Order: sequence, then structure tokens, then C-alpha cells
Amino acid sequence: MELPIPCEERLQTLCAKRRLTISIPRELATEDTRVPLTPQGVELLVAQGHTVKVEKGVGEAARFDDSRYAEAGATVVTTHKAAFDAEVVLKTTLPTVKEVSLMQKKASLICSISQLRRSKDDVQALAAKKCNVLALDFLTDGKSHQSLLRRSLSEIEGSMAITTAASLLQQTNEGKGIVIGGVTGVPPTEIVVVGSDLTAFSIAKIAQAFGSTVKIFDSDMLHLQQINERLPVRVFTSNIHPQAFNKALQSADVVIGTRSPSPEAFFVPAESIKQLKRHAIVIDLNINFGGRFEISHATTIDKPTFIYGDTICHCLPDITVLASHTASIVVSDFVAPTIGRIAIGGGLLSSIREDRVLASATAMLQGVTTNRYLAQTYDTDFCDIDLLSF
Repeated sequence: MELPIPCEERLQTLCAKRRLTISIPRELATEDTRVPLTPQGVELLVAQGHTVKVEKGVGEAARFDDSRYAEAGATVVTTHKAAFDAEVVLKTTLPTVKEVSLMQKKASLICSISQLRRSKDDVQALAAKKCNVLALDFLTDGKSHQSLLRRSLSEIEGSMAITTAASLLQQTNEGKGIVIGGVTGVPPTEIVVVGSDLTAFSIAKIAQAFGSTVKIFDSDMLHLQQINERLPVRVFTSNIHPQAFNKALQSADVVIGTRSPSPEAFFVPAESIKQLKRHAIVIDLNINFGGRFEISHATTIDKPTFIYGDTICHCLPDITVLASHTASIVVSDFVAPTIGRIAIGGGLLSSIREDRVLASATAMLQGVTTNRYLAQTYDTDFCDIDLLSF
């Protein structure tokens, strides 16, 4: 009788699926009207056995009623304190010091961290409570460093930039009184885009559909090439040569600066803006990272514009809040499966050990900052997550 040859066997440690307690408080410290989880997202998580709490009125601004959350299986709580009492807290932005004080010790926070800069005290409060922070805007597909959430939100940014420009060009909004697209017998609207990211592509695609002339300037020639490869009709693209750029500004009706976290991104000086035609429009989508234009400063939903000379400037920190219902659905479509992934892994800590994508999106682990952007922005100590034992 022939005996089987012994061979090595890989042993696998299985983590039991966790049932999580999840809460969604209202955003009180910012004008962010989006919600990180829609009623449909809640329904998915409740069906998986998780407990979800939402603060009363959390989705009101984004047109998601409390009754829809209740029907989906969530418990609607009436106080801000109760809305933070959970092992997993979902927010669109970082919490304030006061809000952190309401959180459980070693709680997990899932939110975006590349929003309008908050106080360093907020980050220090999270560290003092040994919290874990998973940054939605740093979740990737594992194959590239590109944020999956930013990829989807860039489509909304591009759409809102064009529709906002169209509105501001109207005479009722102090604009020149022209339409965003082309009309027979009338020269088309000229749009200059500073930046070559996915938002720039979205702007160009929509503007082309309206019949506008689009010119895109950036120092990244590869991105400029990729934009023209994807567009149905090529647009004018150029490196940022001062002479060519200033000439384009002189005839532009709309100038849009897209997002760029890089400190080396091109910064448009005030002298260049002075060359614009009267009643031209400037839209800065990079306010969270210091702005694309020297004249820029953050504006509010109640007063989204200001006048610089004869130029109308629109500088909301995040233009997607103007389409908060759509943006909330996009965010929720990432949050719900991410939580399911964490639960299957046995919780956030055990999931991070096995899942490199989750690990790379972890901004803080047990109070230690593990994200370079967060550390640099708030001047805190950074530690590579691979050097931590947990």
C-alpha cells in the first residue's frame, strides 16, 4: 500500500464576523449637508445584523427624512451625545474637540480627512482617546494611489462647476448675461481650466456638450494627454507658459481651478486675474488645499461668492454640497461595503492586519497618526502603520 507523501499545510486563522454598533451624528460644526450613509445603506447594514443609530434630522438637508431611516431599520436618537455613543462613528468631516469628548474610548471613526482645515486640537483629542480613523478619501482599489471616492465625487464637482458657472453668468447674478454653451451666430463661451485631474476631464466633457470652448493648463503633460485621449473631441491643452496662459485669461469668460493637494501646484497670482474681462467668473475648487488663486478665500453656502475688481469669485470649500443628495448616495455606496468588509474581518483592527487597502487608508491607529497628509496638515508626529504592533 502506497502511503501519501506528507506536505506542508497552511493554517488559516479565521476571525468571527463582528456585529457592529454604528452611529451617524449631524454635522453641526460645518456647512457640509451630505450624509455618509443613506437609508438604503442603512438597510444593507441592518440586514447584515448591525445596529445603526442616526441623529434626528441628520439627512434633512440632503432630503433624506428621519422616517426613511427608521423604515430602513435605524434607531433615530434625539441628542448629539447619543449619536456619538457607538463603536463606529460615521461622519463626512473630522469631529470637533467637543464631539470627540462624546465618543467612546478607542472608538473607530470613518470620515474624510481632506476637508477644510480644522483645529490641531481636534486631532489631538482623537489621539488622547486612542481612536482609530479610517479615511474614506484615501481608500483605493489597491492597484493605484488614486482615491476611489474622489474619482466618483470628481464627476459631481465637474458638473456643479459648469452649472454654477452657467448660473453666475446670468445678469440676475451680476454676470455678463451670456449662456454657457454655443448659440448659432454667437461666439461660444470660453472656459479656462487650471489643473488636469478627473474633475478637469469632467468639466471639459460637460462644457464640450454645451458647445463651449475649453482650454486646459497644467504642468503634468501625461494627465493632459490622458484627458484628450478620453474626450470625444480634443481640447486645447498646454503646459503653464505665462504668455500662453495670460493670453487665454484675457479672452476667458470662466476660469476654474481644480483640486490639488500638492504644494507645487500652479498658483494663479492676483495680477493674472486682473486681466480677465469684466463680469468674468472664477471658480476655485481647491479651497481645502489653500486655493488655486491668490485672491481666493473660503465662502459659505449662504454667501458663496464675492467680487474682486470686476470678477465674480465662487470659493465654496466643497462644491459637491450643492448636490448633497447625489453626493450622499456616492459616499454611502463606499461606506456601506467598507463597513461590511470590516465586519467580515472581525473588526477594524483585525481587518487592517490582513487588508492592505484598509491599512493604507488608516489615518490614525489607537491614537497614533499613520497618515502623512494628516500629520503634515496638523503638525503631529507620524508613524508608519507597519511599525506598529496591534
